[in-house]
Parts: sequence; structure tokens; C-alpha cells
Amino acid sequence: MYVPLSSRPLPYIFIGLTALASASLAPSHATAGGFALKEQSSTAQGTAFAGAAAGGEDISYMFFNPAAIALHPGTNVHNSVSYIAPVAETKNAAGTTVVGTPITGSGRSGDIGVDALVPALYSSFQVTDEIFLGLAVNAPFGLATDNPNGWVGRYHGTDSELMTIDFSPTAAYKPFDWLNLGAGLQVVYASATLENAVDTSTIAGAPFDAANDSQSKVEGDDWGYGFTAGVIVEPLQGTRIGVSYRSEVDLTLEGDARFRRSPLGDLVNAGTMTPGGAGLLGNSDITADLTTPDSINFGIHHDINEQWSVMADGSWTGWSDFKNLTIKFKNPDQPANTTVQNWNDTWFAALGTRFRPSKEWLLSLGVAYDESPVPTGTRTPRIPDSDRYWISAGAGWKPIDWLAVNLSYTHIFMPDSKVRLTVADPNNLARGNLSANYESHIDILTLSGTITF
Repeated sequence: MYVPLSSRPLPYIFIGLTALASASLAPSHATAGGFALKEQSSTAQGTAFAGAAAGGEDISYMFFNPAAIALHPGTNVHNSVSYIAPVAETKNAAGTTVVGTPITGSGRSGDIGVDALVPALYSSFQVTDEIFLGLAVNAPFGLATDNPNGWVGRYHGTDSELMTIDFSPTAAYKPFDWLNLGAGLQVVYASATLENAVDTSTIAGAPFDAANDSQSKVEGDDWGYGFTAGVIVEPLQGTRIGVSYRSEVDLTLEGDARFRRSPLGDLVNAGTMTPGGAGLLGNSDITADLTTPDSINFGIHHDINEQWSVMADGSWTGWSDFKNLTIKFKNPDQPANTTVQNWNDTWFAALGTRFRPSKEWLLSLGVAYDESPVPTGTRTPRIPDSDRYWISAGAGWKPIDWLAVNLSYTHIFMPDSKVRLTVADPNNLARGNLSANYESHIDILTLSGTITF
């Protein structure tokens, strides 16, 4: 029989420390499939997340399936950090205004990707033989792109940032040795910043002049709630099958828009003043709806023998709810700013293997295909996304029974992507036409440590 919780004060201490650490580790931003971040486990990353929904070597798998904590008795604390280095270079960019005037500026942006450190924090403890509790703190969604202010696509976007922090208390139930059930709550904080230039000349009906550009910066944040649920079964010893679901989270970002106007922008603003209004380019409170997608994950893990294991994973993500990004202004003179997205639902598939040469070492290898949700017709320079092809490798070291360390590396190959935005979309009338090509790839290095009591 497992030792009662009341006689074990350590779980309280270590889960408290994990929660405290999470409050001081605001996650950085990085590009990923859409704006999702899969880099939540160094151990799972070593197999390109193959078998992640079927549970694995440590409690970090609870991100992919909350039932995974029932596979790990005792008290566990796991921390990981991923260094993500995305590269996205703009090539041959060109733009024209709605009347066909060429937009001046650079056609090459350099690398717009922003390197980031993304932490993930987990803790779990066993209450009884059948009941397990856990806490995960993650950054499941995020992005950052940094386009120069003087490039030709500046009216479509310059700097873009999205940050999320997900606090997920979790519970799992193990009624039989072969069955594990889990569920968790998602408490999500999100903040976003979007910057771009404004073609004040076109708005004013004047001849194009880049010297008349104004600048826009929009910021907002919100809290939202969702849930996770999952099951892991072991029909044969050494063979696990897992299925899990992560719900969407609805957010209404609230914040403000600030405009730095050129002299012509001041005239445009003054010319549109109405009683009680702030003008066309007047500072204003804003709201913007954002829904993070739901997902379904499937995984299988099979131990061939004591040394070799194979695993596979497939996941579906419901990006098709992301139709538009619309910023609504409290200022009655400022019309809503809409960017059409029309993203598609996507699939992720992975295969992996593990080899245990000794009791202390565990080696991993995996490959994956990650489908992009972004259609060419609505791809923007804020997220110049394309399909991804993963190759991952990892090494785990367990020098003593209560400590495990893991290091994983991933390189993601990405086909060249194209941005083709036109004024045929009425939302682009003030932004103009934009044509640009992107060359991209991503490198990820993740380090983690697990302590078991």
C-alpha cells in the first residue's frame, strides 16, 4: 500500500516551488506550426514527439496526455527549457499601393525570426494507489517576428508578438494496472503586440511618400479557460495506446492602440474629428477575439525488448476556427482592422525509436511531418508559415535512481513559402499589394531534469 499523503510533506513543498518558479518564468516567443509550440518535453522531443500521447519516461508527457502522470508513482518534479532558433529570410519582396504606385523600401528583410527560451515546468505526486495529482506550467502558443520598419511590406506588419502561459492542474485515476484516466483544467494568460506602418499618403488621397508614414502599435491581453482529458491503456505488457483531447480556449484581448502620426497624419486625424471622437488615427482602447485551437492526439508505444522500443503519434489540430484577426476600436472614427486568415485544420505525424544501451543511458531518434494551417492566399509576413519536416535525436542519462537528465536536438526543414496579398481583398486597400518569398528553417535544443522522491 502506498504511503498516505498526510505523512509526506515533500509533495507540498516541491509543487509549491514549481508554482512559484512558474510565476517568475514568463515564456519567450517563437514561431512554430501556426503559432503553436510543441516544444514542451525534452524526452518526447528526442523521438520528434512520436508516442507522446501514450505516455513515456517522465511526467512531462502530461502535457500531451494528462493520464500520463499515473505511470509515474511517488513525487516527481520536472523542469525543461528549450532554446528555439527560427530563421525566416524575406527574398524579392515588392509592393504597390492601391493605385499601382511602387512602395519604396527594402525587398530583403534579413532574418525576421526571433530566438527564444521556452520553459516548461511539471510536478506530480501520488495520493493513493489509484489517485495522482499534478501541475503543469507551459507556453503552448507563441510567436515573434521582427520585420524592419523600412521594408516594402511594412503596412502589412513589422513587429509581432504573442505570448501565452498555461497553468494546468491535473488529476489521474488508475483503477486497474492496464488503465489510466486523466483530466486537467487549462488556465491561460495571453498577451499580444502588433506593430505596422500606416500609409498615410494613400489614406489622405495624396501622392505616395514614405516620409508621410505613420506608425501603429496595438497591445492587449486576457485570461481564458479550457480543459484536457485523456486515457492510456496497456492491453499487453510493454504496449501502451493513448488518446487525449485539449480544448480550445476563447480569449478577448483588451488593450489599446497608439499611433505615432506624421505631419500628414495629423491633418488626416484632425480632418476626421467628430463630436466625442478621437480622429481616424487617434489613440484608442481596443478589443480583439482570439481562440486557440482544440486538438486530438493519438499515440502508441511498444517495447520490443528490454533495449529497443518503437513509437508513433498522430495529432489533429482545429485551426479552421481562425477565420479573421479583427481589431475593434472604441474610437468611433476608427473602423475595425481585419486581416483575413482562413486557416485549415492540420495533421502532425511522427515515428520514433529508443535504444537503452545500459541502465543509465537512453538514446532516441525520431522523424515527423507537421502540416501548416496557413493557405498561400492569406499568408502574411507576421506568420510566413509552411509545412515542416522534423528530424530529432536525444540522449537521457540517469546516474542515480532519483535523478534523470535529458538533452534533445531537432532540426526542422521548411519548404520556401510565398506571401501574395492583394487589394482584391478590401481589407488591404490601405496596405497595398505585397509579393514576397521566404526561406526558413528552425533549430531546437532542449535540456531537462527530473527529480523523483
